[in-house]
Amino acid sequence: MSSGRLLLVLLGCLVGEATTEAAWASLLRGVGPVEEERYAAASSVQGFRCLSGAGQSIPLDAVNDNYCDCPDGSDEPGTAACAGQEAGGADRLFFCANSGSQRRYIYRSHVNDGICDCCDGSDEWLRGVRSCPDTCDEEGRGFREAQEAKLVAWQAGIAMQKTSSSTWAESRQLESWASEASQLRLDIPVLERGRDAKKRALDELARSKLPEVQMVQAEIAKAETEEPQKPKISEYAKWMEAGGDAAASIPAADAAKASTSVDEAAAASKGSAPALSTEESEEIDAFREAESAWSATKEMAQKAKVRLRGLEACLDPYLDGGLRALAALLEKCLKHREGTSKYKVCFFRSATQDTGSEKGISLGRWLGWDFSEGISIPRARFARGAACGSGGRRSLTVSFLCGGEAAIQSVSEPTTCAYEMDVLHPAACNVSAPPEKTEQPARLPRDEL
Repeated sequence: MSSGRLLLVLLGCLVGEATTEAAWASLLRGVGPVEEERYAAASSVQGFRCLSGAGQSIPLDAVNDNYCDCPDGSDEPGTAACAGQEAGGADRLFFCANSGSQRRYIYRSHVNDGICDCCDGSDEWLRGVRSCPDTCDEEGRGFREAQEAKLVAWQAGIAMQKTSSSTWAESRQLESWASEASQLRLDIPVLERGRDAKKRALDELARSKLPEVQMVQAEIAKAETEEPQKPKISEYAKWMEAGGDAAASIPAADAAKASTSVDEAAAASKGSAPALSTEESEEIDAFREAESAWSATKEMAQKAKVRLRGLEACLDPYLDGGLRALAALLEKCLKHREGTSKYKVCFFRSATQDTGSEKGISLGRWLGWDFSEGISIPRARFARGAACGSGGRRSLTVSFLCGGEAAIQSVSEPTTCAYEMDVLHPAACNVSAPPEKTEQPARLPRDEL
């Protein structure tokens, strides 16, 4: 019970048993928690003094008697008598306690107007209790169920933290990851050297055989009588067009022509094009073999680097206690639909967006954890995504909220090309801070506009 309400109870006792109930009901009707102390201070056995301090005290039974005595309308908190007549044009409101649901304030002009505005029916008190059935329990059910769901999710999250910690301890998972990461740091330079060697071999082959390949292309084009199929661009051509190796000794356009010619030559050899000589066939086979070897080593090196980044994210020393459960996101992808867009985030790798007109738009590659000062749960950062119209690059910041299992809750774009995502995860559940049951803030008339 608030101090203001306690003072009013004591006042009710002072004015005498016969008038206690009437004085109590009259003084409290329509008064919200914020104003209880003011009304208590303005009330005494001598009567009620207008909150503005103007005029003399009026009898307690003149409060809420449906007649406006105070210039500020403070003597009629529970009627419409002073609606629109308050000094200074201030809007005094009627308070609906609405036990079991959201508290509410309504304009005093709506009191006793024949319409049930408060779910507890308190605004139509002149017509009697039965005129407006109490629907507060039903109205407040959704909010109570949501609060219960938060508690259940917290309990599930804490249980998951403990299970993960126990399982990893028994299987020595962290030690295993650390050992794998150490080995990858040794393997990656070797893989990269092998990749670079395969690419140099491919460059040399393309340079030395380019004239012959171009001649084969000319012969095939001359012999074709039907519309040629769309050429398939090889991995080598894609690499060269994307920038490739600075040490490449032939232009990217020539390399693309060479690779495309090889594919066309192979296709034409099965149709009406001139038969290739043994030497030409060997050139095609050699080029394809070299390209395949380079592509395979390139992919191995890339996978090793992505795996290492993921392991380093899981082993981050700042992920202590329950936060270590975030390591369970290794190799895990989450999907979510927001409006007409589909989102996919693969932790410690990349994030993408599909729209109605474009698929696989990069929102960034894994950048790392954000342990900024003032936040208890790290954020996940993805950066260097697809280019934006403004010349920047797309990026994504992931915030974690308490949940029983990993799931994307929402995605937004508060600023152009800078996306924010809320992800439910057990690691975000604080073992020492279970969710408390709270009341919804009182609804004001302007909230309904």
